[in-house]
Amino acid sequence: MRTVRSRLQFCFLLILAGSRCAVAQYSDEVVQRGSTPGSRITVRCQILDYTGSKLTARQAASSKPFEIKASNVITVRTAQTTAQKDGIKAFDEGKTRDAEFQFTEAINSEPRIWMRREILTMLVRCALKRNDYLTAGTRFQLLFESDPETAHMNLIPLLWNDDILDGETRTVAIAWLQDEKPIARLLAASWLFFDPGHSETAFAVLNELARTPPERIRQLASWQRRRLQIRSGDVTDFNLQRWDDAVDNLEPALRPGPTFLLSRGYVVRQDFEFAAATFLKVPLIHDSEHPISAESLLLAGQALTKIGLRKDAAKLYAEILDRYAYAAVSSEARTALDQLTAQ
Repeated sequence: MRTVRSRLQFCFLLILAGSRCAVAQYSDEVVQRGSTPGSRITVRCQILDYTGSKLTARQAASSKPFEIKASNVITVRTAQTTAQKDGIKAFDEGKTRDAEFQFTEAINSEPRIWMRREILTMLVRCALKRNDYLTAGTRFQLLFESDPETAHMNLIPLLWNDDILDGETRTVAIAWLQDEKPIARLLAASWLFFDPGHSETAFAVLNELARTPPERIRQLASWQRRRLQIRSGDVTDFNLQRWDDAVDNLEPALRPGPTFLLSRGYVVRQDFEFAAATFLKVPLIHDSEHPISAESLLLAGQALTKIGLRKDAAKLYAEILDRYAYAAVSSEARTALDQLTAQ
C-alpha cells in the first residue's frame, strides 16, 4: 500500500514539472462568450495554460499570448490521450479502480500541465467515490498547489458531519496539523475536529486559518468551526438567517459544504421542510462525488419523513441507490426504503 501510494504521488508531482516532450501546435478550440448576450466566439489556438481564473493561449508560434477570463469560457475542445479517454469511460461505467489506473497512466504521458490538472481532478473524484479521504486529500493538495484558483473547490475532501477518521488517515492528519501549507492544515483540522485527542488543536488551527489568507481557505475554515454549533445544538433562527446570507455570498465552488451545514441547522431547529429543501441543493446544484451529495439526499429523505411526506422520501432513497450506490450511506438508504415500502 505504501509503495503504491509513493508511486502515485511521484506521478502526480509531474503536474508541477515542465513539459517533457513536444506538444502538438495550435490544435485546440476555445468557445467563449461574445460581447452581446447569447453570442459565442470560437477561437482556434494553442492553450498554454488554463486555471480557475483565466485561459492563456496563442494563435501562432510568433504571436503574443492572449488571455480569456475563465468565467467567459464556455467549452474547450482539445486532444486527449487514449489512457485519458479510457479513464473517463471506466469512470462513467462505475469502474473506479480501472479509471484510476488509466488516469495515472494518462498523467505520465500528458505533457501539458493544464491538462494534467484536469486528469488529477478526475483522480480526486475517484478517491471520493471510494470514500478515501486520505488519497483524495493528498491529490487535492497537489491540485490546489498547482492552481490555487481551481474551479474544482467543490471537491475539497473536508468533513461536514460529525464523523471521526481513524487509521492511517488520522496519523497523517496529525502530521499535517504542523504542515506549512494552509491547505494541508485545513484538511487535517477538518478531519480531527471531533477527534478526542486532537480536537482542541484542530479548533485552534481553524481559528488561525479563519483570520489569514488565502481567502478561500479562510472562508472554509470559518465555516468548519460552525460544525461545533451544530453538534451542540447551539443554533438560533438568527444564526440561520445569517448563514443563509453568507452562503449566497460565497463563490459557487465553495457552497456545497456550507449549504450542508445550513441544512443541518434547520434540522436542529426542527424546521424539516426548509431542511429538506436546502439539503437537496447539494446534489442538485453542487453535485460532485463528495460523500455529502449522497448524505444530503439521505438526510433530506429523513426530514421529509418527519413531516409525513413518505413517498417523496422513498424517491430520494431510491435515487441514492441509483446514483450513489457506491456511497457509504447507500446501506442506510436501502434500509429506510425497505421500511417505508413495508409501511
